[in-house]
Amino acid sequence: MSINDFIGHPLVAWNDYNRNPAFLDKNTRCYIAPKISEKTGVFRPITVDRIEVELNQNVEPFYRSAGAIVEILMQDAPRENTNPNSINPYFMWLAKPGSKQGITIERYRGDDVLQIVHVPAGMDVLLKTHLLTIPSIGLLTKRILIENGGSHYGPFEYSKIDDRSVRLNARLDEQFYIARYSEEAVEPLLIQMTENYGGLEVIDARCLEPPAEENKIDFLSDTELRDYFLNSLDIKSREQLEKIRTLFNTVENQILSSDREQRISRLLRNAEHQDATLRQIAYFVLETPDFREKIMEKIVAERMDMVMKYVPEGSIAPSNISAETDKETAAEQVSIPQTIFEYDPELESRIAEQKAQLMRLTRKYEKTLERLEVADDLDELRKKIKKVKTELETNNKVLNAAKDKLDTVRSEIQQEAKLISKTVDRSFLDLVLKTVGDSEVEETALPAFDISRLSQESRASRIIGRVFDILQKSNRTLPGDETASRNEVANYLICLTQGFITTFAGDPGTGKTSLCHLLARALGLARDDENKRFVEVSVERGWTSHKDFIGYYNPLSKNMEISNREVFNALTLLDSENRVKPEFAAPFVMLLDEANLSPIEHYWAAFLRICDFDSASERTLNMGGHTMLTIPNHLRFLATVNFDHTTEELSPRFIDRSWIITLSPEVISTSSAPASDIVPSKIISFESLLKAFSPKGQKFDPTIVEEWNAVQAIFSENKLPIFPRNLKMVR
Repeated sequence: MSINDFIGHPLVAWNDYNRNPAFLDKNTRCYIAPKISEKTGVFRPITVDRIEVELNQNVEPFYRSAGAIVEILMQDAPRENTNPNSINPYFMWLAKPGSKQGITIERYRGDDVLQIVHVPAGMDVLLKTHLLTIPSIGLLTKRILIENGGSHYGPFEYSKIDDRSVRLNARLDEQFYIARYSEEAVEPLLIQMTENYGGLEVIDARCLEPPAEENKIDFLSDTELRDYFLNSLDIKSREQLEKIRTLFNTVENQILSSDREQRISRLLRNAEHQDATLRQIAYFVLETPDFREKIMEKIVAERMDMVMKYVPEGSIAPSNISAETDKETAAEQVSIPQTIFEYDPELESRIAEQKAQLMRLTRKYEKTLERLEVADDLDELRKKIKKVKTELETNNKVLNAAKDKLDTVRSEIQQEAKLISKTVDRSFLDLVLKTVGDSEVEETALPAFDISRLSQESRASRIIGRVFDILQKSNRTLPGDETASRNEVANYLICLTQGFITTFAGDPGTGKTSLCHLLARALGLARDDENKRFVEVSVERGWTSHKDFIGYYNPLSKNMEISNREVFNALTLLDSENRVKPEFAAPFVMLLDEANLSPIEHYWAAFLRICDFDSASERTLNMGGHTMLTIPNHLRFLATVNFDHTTEELSPRFIDRSWIITLSPEVISTSSAPASDIVPSKIISFESLLKAFSPKGQKFDPTIVEEWNAVQAIFSENKLPIFPRNLKMVR
């Protein structure tokens, strides 16, 4: 079909834009790929060429607002794209409000399109915990279908817990059930949204056949089922009584199936307040005429011997006295003590017991009158009821008086405490707080960097040769011949310059840590004088935040509690260098040795958000109190990680942000000879590294571009995503 056949008809499309950082500030265009149409009543895939859209605003905030899956409406026919550098055949302007020309683009907000989320393992755990890790592409539709082992589960709604996970929910209109669909049932309905990101697939929920009974899965957890039932039993008014009636009516409508009734029965047997629950159920039964009649008939027919146990001998005889007449006996008068009782904690317990006794006696009285229709001599029972009532009223008044007295004493004590706190000397209070915390941290004056030490050598070959010579003198073995070895050194320097963190990974003994030291030494950073620009941090197991390897503000002592003085001093120095011009700045390198002894995305989380140099996030580190450190661009991290059972796995969130270089014993090994103590007198400036290994405005050889496009095509064919950060890093 032609694209003109869809003018005036809503389409669901894939929204994308050029993420090249060189163009982001002035990029005002997005690319719309129409994928599915609802002209036939349900969503069907369509094949239409992409449209380049002029937004007249920066594309990044527009993309954050509209999202990747959008609903579009072409008001008129698109024009042919005359831009020779564009691969999009059509061009349109974003329609202005009320305009009849251009194209409208809005976030898709319907719930018929289901995103397919592939979960490689752990479906049983997911069905039990209801927790799902957000995939790298994100969750782009309101409802999703989860694929695992060839089967599809859902549909699910979800609510966000944090940036990494969501809680899955089933819908009320589907009785909180989900379904299991076979691959054969889903495969013909899949619609491909994009060739990028591993091939995102969606499906129209309306095309799914209703599942067979054996393929339904109860997605109401034990906790939700118990709370749903018990909350309805909290009867304190007629309105709440109607709630439980509604619940039982819902049971008839199969929200609570027989399986769920059995689960409720099992849960109630283990409930902490089982007695209260059963009592509430009894109230419901007695307040519902149909239920009460059936229960009383059953008691008279099967449990008359139990009723007779509670009736005194000879006290029951046929009589025409009505229940209303029997209740007219005057109440006994009980005088209220004139003294103020001391507050008795056990009094409330006795009152509760008396209330329960009153209820039991009242029920015996009413059931005897209603079912047996006799009331010859029930004076003794009535006296007991009235006695309990008067005792209850008396104890309530005594309890209230004791509570009033207790409140008065409490108020007086609080007033005295306020007066005492005002008389405490402030200096004494400060002294007490300081003794609670650690001793006060002495401020250390940090020497300024000597810019005369900087070398402005910006030729890449010279810098590579300098590092290569240091590695050779230190007996480091690099792969291949000299050309290959120099290329390996270039790889190290490109990663160090362009990436905020570079990770050297491999088995223990591959020389990862010593290689980091040699790189810092070759650049003139690892030195023993006041111009040292290299810090090694030995990561320990159990670290959970930056407080463990830097420090934190102690609100009691009002001082910084320093975990690593060298790291804290370095960050303080870098904060003072934030506005230094690049030509006067020397790179600063921190090494996280054995970085995965603790989860790096936890203790290094404060730095994860500033890995992107062109991000809108402020490059600051909040240490607590009033201490806020600014992180300049010339700080770089190196990390070493081992492949063994003693370490934590690297999370996708970290892998997406770090350059990772794998070392192996066959390629790089450390000689037994000691490392060279030679340290160049000059330090390579940060600006020199940028000019040599991160040039701006570089044009690529067309052959390289062609090969890179072929690589992307192979990844796309095999449904392996290349994420935006990776695309930018490759460029």
